[in-house]
Amino acid sequence: MTANAASVGFQGFRARHVDVECSLRPGLSSFEIKGLPGSLATGAKARILSAFNAVGLALPAQRIVVDMVCAKTVILGPHCDLAIATALLCELELVDRETASEFLFVGQFSNDGGVKPVVGTVLAALHAEERELSLVVASEQMGVLQHVPNVRIIPVHSCHELISFLKTGRSSEFETNHADVRPLPQLTETSYDPPWNGINLLETEIIAHLKERRER
Repeated sequence: MTANAASVGFQGFRARHVDVECSLRPGLSSFEIKGLPGSLATGAKARILSAFNAVGLALPAQRIVVDMVCAKTVILGPHCDLAIATALLCELELVDRETASEFLFVGQFSNDGGVKPVVGTVLAALHAEERELSLVVASEQMGVLQHVPNVRIIPVHSCHELISFLKTGRSSEFETNHADVRPLPQLTETSYDPPWNGINLLETEIIAHLKERRER
């Protein structure tokens, strides 16, 4: 049975839906990621294996196949790490599939199992709003994403926190569904330069527009 998790790819100035499918198949022990170019797939596998190793998880001696299902023109990258890991955790029956289906996952693992900020999370948050999904991202991007209304944001620091949240429904960080709005960070050229929170110029402009709309 195939397990799924949602992420996004980028096409022009929009985030497009990506369905990450994971299955265990007969055959020699291996870990394949289809739909990512060679070097990106190699990097993703190494980061996910390192993240799992950091929490004491070992992959079974089976053929593991991950398919990135999306339009051919969509740009994928390391921001899909969390979704690939989640689909794999679901297929291994370590987390609940139905629970995972309620979220969009955008973030990159570091080699020690931490979750790193990525460019594109503001566009991903707008897509999550359209799809009525909650968004799981790196904790460092929490402040920026408060500007996107009507989206529950789940911040995670690490692979351990990702698994814990999917199992318990609780995050160690402050979550937001915008019922209570905290003070928003001041937009400055310096504070929004990568890699502090992985935001780009386009997203800075989107944030400024959303902030202005909220303050009206």
